[in-house]
Amino acid sequence: SLFTCWLLSTTARVTIHSPLQVVEGENVLLRVDNLPENLLAFSWYRGLKNWQLAIALHLLDYNTSMTGPDHSDREILYSNGSLWIQNVTKEDTGYYTLRTISKHGELVSNTSTFLQVY
Repeated sequence: SLFTCWLLSTTARVTIHSPLQVVEGENVLLRVDNLPENLLAFSWYRGLKNWQLAIALHLLDYNTSMTGPDHSDREILYSNGSLWIQNVTKEDTGYYTLRTISKHGELVSNTSTFLQVY
């Protein structure tokens, strides 16, 4: 008899860990797990779809970050993809989206989380 074996690639999905409850004035880490390898860059945005609202972009080959129009000088971008937000306010409540770009310029992942500030 003939047996066929299928090997499924199990690529881990990018995940963002966000605290459930954040009080105004606290600092928040949006921690990223399973960041893909061989990326050109990743970027954080406020919201789900408006790519004009960039907080920051990180170029991995150069280990360089650039701030975007929605950067408030309270955010720090780490090379592992995580985003640190200092002294949060209720206005920081909302969706945050991390996009990863391959070295070929293609979108690899688009992952969002909701941050609730009380």
